[in-house]
Amino acid sequence: MIDNPWDNNSNSKNSQDKNINEGPFTKKKNFTKFNNNMNKSHGFRFIYITLIGLLILWLSTGFFTVDTDEEGIIIRFGKYNREVKPGLNYKLPDPIELVEKISVTRIKKDIIGKITSPIGFSKNAYLSNADNQQNENDLSYPKESQMLTGDENIIDMHFYIQWKIGNAKNYLFNIKDSKTDNIVRSAAESVMRQVISEVTLSEALSEKRLLIERDVKNDLQKIMDSYQSGIEIISVGILYSYVGPEVRDSYRDVQSAKADRERYINQAQAYRNEIIPKAKAEAAAIVEQAIAYKGSVISKAYGDANKFNEIFKAYSIDKNITKKRMYLDTMEKIYKDTNKVIIDKEVSNKILPFLPLDKFNNNTK
Repeated sequence: MIDNPWDNNSNSKNSQDKNINEGPFTKKKNFTKFNNNMNKSHGFRFIYITLIGLLILWLSTGFFTVDTDEEGIIIRFGKYNREVKPGLNYKLPDPIELVEKISVTRIKKDIIGKITSPIGFSKNAYLSNADNQQNENDLSYPKESQMLTGDENIIDMHFYIQWKIGNAKNYLFNIKDSKTDNIVRSAAESVMRQVISEVTLSEALSEKRLLIERDVKNDLQKIMDSYQSGIEIISVGILYSYVGPEVRDSYRDVQSAKADRERYINQAQAYRNEIIPKAKAEAAAIVEQAIAYKGSVISKAYGDANKFNEIFKAYSIDKNITKKRMYLDTMEKIYKDTNKVIIDKEVSNKILPFLPLDKFNNNTK
């Protein structure tokens, strides 16, 4: 029998039949369905919270610290992004951004010549005591230390280089992946050889040591700058230098000859300092004497001229008297230093001649 849909009794009957059919099993099935829906909702929430926590944890890995002696370089996707200063900093987590920490205050030191401990060696230790000479072969690395001077002599030069990183960016992107120590050592050795080739052996061992250190430092810095290495050369110093055994005897002879040369020069200078003042004093005395002699000659000439003028005036007045006077003056000069006695004719017959034969004999001898 077909139920009438507009029949209320029929609907009530169907509802009663439906409630009769929904028993305990049907309610349990609905609860299970509800519980499954709730579990699925909690699962999605747990995954969401877990992902959020992992994201926060991942983002927190971006915090980092840079020490006071370092400088940080931030690299984003393999490209330089920025520099960070010492302290607490933040970057995007790996692998988006990476940080490279470069020490920019630590001073590094390289020694050319393979000296493990330069302590105890003087800067002027060339041709030094026997102990140093005995240990030269143990301390020296000839491939690095032996160099050719400008006068074609071989010198063993041991020196050090102190350097630090001045530009962290240039250092990181230009030479960090290569062997930095080898770059500095090789460049320093090359520059030192160039400078040593321009000086003599004696100059390299003595008076031009400071000049060599300065030139090597300046030239080495120019090379590092040309590489854009970011390296700053702090100092270059010669630890000690000496002449190789093969030329040591010849060098000693040369040094001995130079010492003799200096000694002779000093002696000549001392003699010069002694003789020049003496010669100047004698020259001044001679000049004074000449001036005095000049004055006396001029005065005598004026006197003679005046005397001649007086005689000429007298001669002009009476020629005979003047002639006789001149004659007498002349005879006086002639007989002044002779042992002659002039006797007037009127009294000569009245005087007994006396001849002193002893004086006469002495005069004739």
